[in-house]
Amino acid sequence: MDFFNEQPTVGDIVPVNGNSKFHFNFNDIHNVEIEYQPLSEAMKGAIGWDNAIRELSRHIEFISLKQIWCPYPVFSFCIGAGETTDVSFHVRFFLFPVHKPQYQNQAIAQVIFEAKYAAKSENISSWVDALHEDELSPENIHEIIKGTQHYKLKYLLKKYPAKFRYFKDENEFEKINFDNIDLNSEHIFNNFNSKIIDFVCSEIELGKEVAIQAAGNEKILIHSAFGLFKR
Repeated sequence: MDFFNEQPTVGDIVPVNGNSKFHFNFNDIHNVEIEYQPLSEAMKGAIGWDNAIRELSRHIEFISLKQIWCPYPVFSFCIGAGETTDVSFHVRFFLFPVHKPQYQNQAIAQVIFEAKYAAKSENISSWVDALHEDELSPENIHEIIKGTQHYKLKYLLKKYPAKFRYFKDENEFEKINFDNIDLNSEHIFNNFNSKIIDFVCSEIELGKEVAIQAAGNEKILIHSAFGLFKR
C-alpha cells in the first residue's frame, strides 16, 4: 500500500529542502512546551518577540487550516522564535516527530511565517526548513522511524473507518463482536513497528475488520476477523 502518493496543492506550505512526504495542519498536532533555555524578557523585548507573536495571532485561523508538508512525520510543535523589524514580523515554530517532546534538539524542522505589518493573510510568506538527513541525530532517526509507523496508522484509520479501529480503553470493547474472535484472530506485536502496518494492510485487503488494543509492556494486541465490529 502506497502511503505517500499525495502531493502538495497550490497554497500549501512546503519545504525549501527535502521532499514533501508527510503533511499536517496545526489543528492536527499538539501545541507543547519544552525544556530549553528561554530568552530573557529583556532580550525578547529587544527583538520584538511578543509583538511578532501578536501580529501572527491575527492570522491564526487562516494558518491553522493550511496544509504543511515535511520530509518527516510531525506530531507536535512549539514556538521557536519571534522577531520584528520596522516594517515586518517573523515567527518560527519547532516541529517534532513525537507527541510529547521534552527538548529542543528533538525538533527535526521549523515552519516559518514572515510578513509586513497589516498584510492580508494570503500574503504571508511561509515555508518549512527541515534538517538534512546527515544532520539528524541517532535519536532523531529513531523517533522518525517510530513516528512514520504512527503516521501510517493514522492514515489507515482515516481511510478505512469501517474496517480499522484503535481502542484505547475497555469501555470501547462493547463495539467488538467477540463471538467472531478465536485464537487465530488475536495477534501480539511489539509496540508500533513496521510488521503491524504490513499485517493490518494485508488483513484489510482480505476484507477483514481489524482492531488494535494496547496490551501493556509496550505490546499491541490486534483482533482480526470477518464481522468483527458490531453493527
